[in-house]
Amino acid sequence: MASSLCAPRAVAVKGSAGEAWANRVNPSPNAMQCRHRTTDFRLLRRQNREIGRSVVVKSMSSSQSQTDDLIKSKNEHNPVVIYSKSWCPYCSKVKGLFKKLGVKVVVVELDELVEEADVQAALKRMTGQSTVPNVFIGGKHVGGCDDTHRLHSQGKLIPMLQGAKAQMQG
Repeated sequence: MASSLCAPRAVAVKGSAGEAWANRVNPSPNAMQCRHRTTDFRLLRRQNREIGRSVVVKSMSSSQSQTDDLIKSKNEHNPVVIYSKSWCPYCSKVKGLFKKLGVKVVVVELDELVEEADVQAALKRMTGQSTVPNVFIGGKHVGGCDDTHRLHSQGKLIPMLQGAKAQMQG
């Protein structure tokens, strides 16, 4: 019975890119009952995911350039993006910093992606950093946990967030 709750369904998306999106696989209406929620990686750039919410990619091309383009697009369309692993204490620390600052961020939990290795390899090609967390502000790579905390202690993080038009509470 659990498998029927997780069964994907085909959805045709209307709009300028409707034909390209036709027959994409999206989660069933009961997907929230599943252990992981599936979605297309490209749709993530249209959604603001707050800290603690993660997504599993159901299907994405293994092409390096497509993966790179998806990551670049995600980083450009969101003020703050953190590529993380759910079990990583450094990731938790940097997510905690943004939460403490009241900043809404998009978190991509790599260990919950089907294409974890592809996305992490693309991030390494793009940034030279093979570790997580991998933090982007305003589409620019700022580094990992220590780099982000260093920027905050130097008083440079808040101006960067404001320049990226990140949503901040209080």
